[in-house]
Amino acid sequence: MYKVLLKRTDAGLTLVELLVTVVILGILSAIVSISVGATLKNAMVKTCQADWNTVFVASNSWVSDQTISGLTTPSSYPSITDLTTGGYMVSLDTRDRTYAISLDWRSYPNPVIGVYKDSTFATKYVNTGDTNRAADCSAIP
Repeated sequence: MYKVLLKRTDAGLTLVELLVTVVILGILSAIVSISVGATLKNAMVKTCQADWNTVFVASNSWVSDQTISGLTTPSSYPSITDLTTGGYMVSLDTRDRTYAISLDWRSYPNPVIGVYKDSTFATKYVNTGDTNRAADCSAIP
């Protein structure tokens, strides 16, 4: 019987092996960053839609209460803060958001809910009960 002893003469990785490893890691990190970026944008759009919908429901509740009370034209109209303190909605924590939401009652009983980004008007929706009312929040992120 013959014994064959294999000897390894190289002591480390070659430059080509290192380059291939770095390229593979770069491709994987690019794929992950693209998918994470798309997920974050989608989350911001959904958050904007949820915030807008919260104001929508709260303003409708307030209008409903005014109608039940028999007030066709209220003497004052609530802000988003007033809706929060009046118990119509929970407080919106928008400190980490890139947008702000406003409520304009000039078209009572259908207020205009505006969404602003970086102090410029981004999009607005009239409170008409449209089920697609918050679809344009994609302009916010």
